[in-house]
Amino acid sequence: MEIREAKRHPTSPPEAIEQMVNLVVRAAMERNEVFVSLRAEP
Repeated sequence: MEIREAKRHPTSPPEAIEQMVNLVVRAAMERNEVFVSLRAEP
């Protein structure tokens, strides 16, 4: 859900992108399937 919020702002600064990456990494720790899903889409 939080990832969706980050994607809501496509014109986000590099800092926002870094934050999104951090969020994804955290989600990957809790849900490995999420990480695999993201890896499937290059």
